[in-house]
Amino acid sequence: EEIIEEGEENPDPGMKIRYKFLCSEWYNHIVHYLCFLSCPQYLDRTKYRALKIKSQPYVIVEGRLYWKDHVGMLLLCLTEDEFTEAIKDHHEGLCG
Repeated sequence: EEIIEEGEENPDPGMKIRYKFLCSEWYNHIVHYLCFLSCPQYLDRTKYRALKIKSQPYVIVEGRLYWKDHVGMLLLCLTEDEFTEAIKDHHEGLCG
């Protein structure tokens, strides 16, 4: 959750999502590409092209990362920790 102190201006809206996925091996390059419309400079040409293609179905809406499926439905992307928690809840809940 984002906490903004009284009198503090709302920071860059992309900053929250960049911070959340900064350490994520799953999405860090994709989020970088979506926020800056450029790839990290250390990627070689082949990885640069692959990232541009891989990033196409992703979109950031209101500070959340989504993947657009083939019918246009937006599916929320989870970090590794969120994924682990969701699987744990599913298996230990009513379905498990």
